[in-house]
Amino acid sequence: MTDQSRIYVHPEAFLKGPASGGDLVFAGGLPEPCRGTPARPGERVILLVAGRDGALSWPSPERVYRLVDGAAQTTLRGDTSTVPESEFLATLRSLTNQYAVPAGSGGDGAGIDWVGTVLPVAGALVAVFVVGLFLMRIWHRIDPS
Repeated sequence: MTDQSRIYVHPEAFLKGPASGGDLVFAGGLPEPCRGTPARPGERVILLVAGRDGALSWPSPERVYRLVDGAAQTTLRGDTSTVPESEFLATLRSLTNQYAVPAGSGGDGAGIDWVGTVLPVAGALVAVFVVGLFLMRIWHRIDPS
């Protein structure tokens, strides 16, 4: 989605850096927000973006790849080479060793598994406490001072 001053990209996954659930906002400005990149609204693209702290600028054409029919296509003019999407993503993932999918909504974020995590840990703490009380009772029989 674009307006006159920004380009909004809804990320499906992050191959490096922290994942965020919101759209990425790129500083642009029409009529040339993509600086010659033939990416159109609604297309799937891979963007190799340098920073995410401030206002993002749309990457240059050699850092944008269109995903069409299971293939990653470079957006450089005159370059018609394509690579299978799975192979391209595998190469990127091997370089970054990361893959994060942003949460679909606020309720999909990280949570605590009460039955699988909290109850076993609480049970273990109670067991250690009981064993400690039992050993303290034995020690006071040996040395009541």
